[in-house]
Amino acid sequence: MEVVNACKPDLWVSLPDEVPHWVPEKRNRESVDHTSQWLDHCLSLQHAEHGNRCLGVVVGAGSLEERARSAEQAATRNVAGFSLAGFGLGEDVAQRGFHLEVAIAKLPNDKLRHVCGLGSPEEVLQAVGAGIDLLDSTYPYMLTKECLAMTFPLKMEVPLRNADRDMQPTPDHGVASGFSLAKVNLRSATYGGGRIDETPLVTGCKCYTCKRHTKVYINQLLNSNETLAQTLLEIHNTYHYLEFFKAIRESIKADKFHEFRTWFTSQRQELGVLSLGNIPRVVSCN
Repeated sequence: MEVVNACKPDLWVSLPDEVPHWVPEKRNRESVDHTSQWLDHCLSLQHAEHGNRCLGVVVGAGSLEERARSAEQAATRNVAGFSLAGFGLGEDVAQRGFHLEVAIAKLPNDKLRHVCGLGSPEEVLQAVGAGIDLLDSTYPYMLTKECLAMTFPLKMEVPLRNADRDMQPTPDHGVASGFSLAKVNLRSATYGGGRIDETPLVTGCKCYTCKRHTKVYINQLLNSNETLAQTLLEIHNTYHYLEFFKAIRESIKADKFHEFRTWFTSQRQELGVLSLGNIPRVVSCN
């Protein structure tokens, strides 16, 4: 709280006692109690002249009852909004939607709702559909670390071309070739060596990387262990990820979010992307 008061952030999250979903019931109850007590303590230590910028944390691990209790307790506090914690820590993804809905149902509609630990496109759409307003994740960074570039389509009015369908990789060579219409592996020999791919990561993308550099150039940088490669790749991934959120906001304004979500998830499945229940855990709240 000394750091919070010194930095004067626009928003800050109270300290939670966050536990994974497999903890015993007693430990989970203690987690909810500690988190509520710590929220009160944090609020008592914030400087009044800075205004109320705190997001009260909602925990509960794998228990719907404890999540509801935690949300009820947080809702009674004088906070700017709420942060739903404990996701991305081994929960059953088939039950995640219920946990989001149970917690959100106990929170006022006029205050911000934030979640951390979710970041893949499917997870983001699930969270937004449940009523989440704000997300933070390391998803673009984690893809960059794996030398992957986001390439998934963002607009419903741009159909997947037949030529693209024909070019999709088979299970035998898809990953090895580095080709996918959801993301590409820039370390793959596909983009260097015998084949010189001088196209941008995504045709028409307006990010710095795509406007100035090609797949083969980034491939050469990666295979030469040049740090510039990671910089260029993360510029693109961050831009593409933010464009994804822009597309979500536009669909909400047009009252077409559910249509957008259905289109996005169906075309991702058509491209062979893993379902929500099998998404690799590449996002961390920490």
